[in-house]
Amino acid sequence: MALYGDLTFDSRVQREARSLAEAGYRVVVACLDASESTPGDLAPVEVVVVRPRRTDALPTGEGPFLRPAATEPSRAGRVLAIPRTLLDRVRWLVDYRATLLEWGRLAVDAVGPVDRWHAHDLTGLLAIDAAIDRSLGRVYDAHEIFVETGSAARLPWMARRLIARFEGRLARRAGATIAVNPGIAALLTRWGRLTNVVVVRNCLPRQDPSLRQRDALRSGLGLPAETRIVLFHGNLAVDRGIERVVDLLGTGSLGEAHVVCLGNGELTPWLRERAADPSVDGRLHVLSAVPPAELPALVASADVGVVLQQPTDLNLRLSTPNKLWECLAVGTPVVASDFPEIRRVVVGDPDGPLGLVCDPTDGDAIATAVRSLAEADEAARRDLRARCLRAAAERWNWETEAGRLVELHRSLDPH
Repeated sequence: MALYGDLTFDSRVQREARSLAEAGYRVVVACLDASESTPGDLAPVEVVVVRPRRTDALPTGEGPFLRPAATEPSRAGRVLAIPRTLLDRVRWLVDYRATLLEWGRLAVDAVGPVDRWHAHDLTGLLAIDAAIDRSLGRVYDAHEIFVETGSAARLPWMARRLIARFEGRLARRAGATIAVNPGIAALLTRWGRLTNVVVVRNCLPRQDPSLRQRDALRSGLGLPAETRIVLFHGNLAVDRGIERVVDLLGTGSLGEAHVVCLGNGELTPWLRERAADPSVDGRLHVLSAVPPAELPALVASADVGVVLQQPTDLNLRLSTPNKLWECLAVGTPVVASDFPEIRRVVVGDPDGPLGLVCDPTDGDAIATAVRSLAEADEAARRDLRARCLRAAAERWNWETEAGRLVELHRSLDPH
């Protein structure tokens, strides 16, 4: 496997690697970084950390291509700044590509002979494609729509179109492409003119229904047992609806509920400042990210999970975020964005709704949905939790998804 990123908190890559190892494959993950404990946690999967010699353009989000202007310049300043900004961006992109390709060469050398590469995201695919023989087997695992996220989303329209065509060309060399939900699978099929796209969702393995009894969040925060907890977990970034929920907390629109933000990201400093603001009355708590194995017990402690992607780009509108599956796996109902793929899961489940969907840009709609779930009577909340657990056990679980993953790789094995 090729992962141009940190394996420590990448639960999808960890689950896929472990499932393929359990199916009898020898699995080696080449990644850009990993915690010291990750190799032991993933055994018998082998983890090879490969760091390129160049470090000026690693994917940390600190380059000039990603950094927004601190202030709005005057019109004259904007005119003068454009050439310099474009030049900085072009230089950063050139350095980024050179660093990525260097990492690919080092990763292929470090891993040694293999029968097949499983490349995560376009960065992983591009890195190893340039370093291996064209005839060597490969699978492309698209975690999202690459041109609609991160630094790529900030490129001009024409540049993103060219990247999408390039992605399609690389994907067509692969034996198969994996997508995280049907909507993204359909888009990749159309954009890339692909014929073999398999859906493998980011669901969790079936969980112990008694996880909630640990009450990990309330005990860790010293909150009374009757406290209602609204949880946002994952990447603490813009366009995930975090700011809207925190603003509602300051106005009292969420009643007596406490909001817990669990994770790391660019909004962490702002969230810590807001948590200290008297207007939130000590009801905002900011916790650092935890390893994937520790997450389910914390999520199970919440009364409501917040999955409020904003409609700022196509990737977010088509997403089914990890936090959605993580909530359902432990019986935590969600308030989620009313987008097609999310609605398909939350509202379209055969056993009935697994929470509520709403317009993620409408503060009143969010507040109404959150309070409806958080303040429901005990019988209603117990029934909703049971429905989420049943849906996860019967449909939305990693055991089902892993079966498709292993079947895909088996189909590519020599016969």
